[in-house]
Amino acid sequence: MKNNADKRLYYLLAVGVVVVVVGIIAGLAGEGDNNGGGSIDGKTAQLNFDEKRFDFGQVSMADGKISHRFKFKNEGEGDLTIDDLSTSCMCTSAALVINGKKGPSYGMRMTGQFNAPFFSEQLKPGEEAELEVTFDPNAHGPDGVGPITRSITLVSNDSGINKSKTDLIITAKVIK
Repeated sequence: MKNNADKRLYYLLAVGVVVVVVGIIAGLAGEGDNNGGGSIDGKTAQLNFDEKRFDFGQVSMADGKISHRFKFKNEGEGDLTIDDLSTSCMCTSAALVINGKKGPSYGMRMTGQFNAPFFSEQLKPGEEAELEVTFDPNAHGPDGVGPITRSITLVSNDSGINKSKTDLIITAKVIK
C-alpha cells in the first residue's frame, strides 16, 4: 500500500512541475506582446513633455476659468497611442489639441456616473501636440479659496509599455 501512495505522490509532483514549467514558458513568451500598442516591427513611441508642472500663481475667482497648454512630442520611432485622459478633480478638465484641432474635454472619473469613452488618438514619430488644461476657480463655491494642486493623467503606450501613465500637475492660489 505504501508503494501505491509513493507512486501517487510521484505523479502528483511530476504534474505540478510540468504545470509550473508550462506557466513560466507561457509567461516568458507573452512578455514581448505586452507593449500596449507598440508596433509589430518593434519600434516604440517616446512621449516627451516640455514641462510636467505649471503654476498659475494667484487666481481670482472673479476672472473665471483659466487654461494652460502643455506641449508634447512623440520622440520615438513608433506611433504613440493615447488611450485615456482624466483629471483629479471636477474643477479641472483637459483636452488634446492635435494639428490645431481640439478634441473633447475630459475630467474626473466619478463613481456611479457615466463617463464618455475616450477616443483613441495617435501621433506619428516626430509629431507634436498639446494638452489644454482648464481650471475653474469657482467650481468649489465661494469658500474654495487657498492653494490647490490638481493632476492630469494621460494614458499611452509610451516606451512600449501597455497603459503607461504620465501625470501632469497644475497649482494655483485661489482668491475671491
